[in-house]
Amino acid sequence: PGRGRRAGSRRVYGTLEDLLGGDIFSDFFRTFFGDFERAAGRRPGRRAEQELEVTLADAYTGAVKPYDIIGPDGRAHRVEVRIPPGVRDGDVVRVTVPGLGDLSFRAKVRPDPQFERKGDDLYVEVPVKLTTCILGGEVEVPTSTGKLILKIPPGTQNGQVFRLRGQGMPRPENPSQRGDLYARVRVVLPTRLTDRQRALFEELARLETAETYAGAR
Repeated sequence: PGRGRRAGSRRVYGTLEDLLGGDIFSDFFRTFFGDFERAAGRRPGRRAEQELEVTLADAYTGAVKPYDIIGPDGRAHRVEVRIPPGVRDGDVVRVTVPGLGDLSFRAKVRPDPQFERKGDDLYVEVPVKLTTCILGGEVEVPTSTGKLILKIPPGTQNGQVFRLRGQGMPRPENPSQRGDLYARVRVVLPTRLTDRQRALFEELARLETAETYAGAR
């Protein structure tokens, strides 16, 4: 029951805590200020896991991400969260902060517009000209650290996959080791042929036989 003094038949309450009672008073302020913190875009300081978004590039190299959190003193604290190289989606990163204790952050790795990640391996689509696929040649393959030259053998088919060892994501348990990169060929057909080029393709079509496509994968 709330505390107060009697004035005749009435009970007089000196504070809001007297009126609401200690437990209700605490619940009221916890609810009110908790909503205020969420509205302000800040996270109340507590041990529950917080989601932390990182890019694939951050996950590849490792990064330090700032994170604002409300401490028990009601003040905003900026925490630096160190993301280890190779962190996977859903991995938990723990940070010990003086005055805040142990904090847990669950990594949310955003999809990358170029690379698809499966475990510690990466997949990328590589456009290759029709003539290069037929005759063989070289193409550039993007990686997380730059570009590599890939030799295309004659007769390469659309959708064919080439494995580049050690060009994938760092393994979290041993960042010096990496997964692989798989380059998937996408054959690019010519769309603006000159009369001479069209004539050559027509001649090629006349010369085709069943043996031309023998063994095609």
